[in-house]
Amino acid sequence: MPVDAGMYLGLAGQFIIAELTDGTRVAHADNQLTAQIVDAPADIARLAKTWEIVRNETLPRRQSAELIKEVAKSWT
Repeated sequence: MPVDAGMYLGLAGQFIIAELTDGTRVAHADNQLTAQIVDAPADIARLAKTWEIVRNETLPRRQSAELIKEVAKSWT
């Protein structure tokens, strides 16, 4: 994410959406206290929308690598 991204939906916790061979989707949602398997279609749709929002805000791969290198300099 850009340095100036501030608060964004991705900060609410990690999740993975998996599409099974039969076309159904499930998700694994994780936070500091719990993890859960999500299979309700409405919840999967909400996570998919969150993924698209976060993905649209991220930096391209090359810019991400440059930002990581720049920030790492301040840690050493």
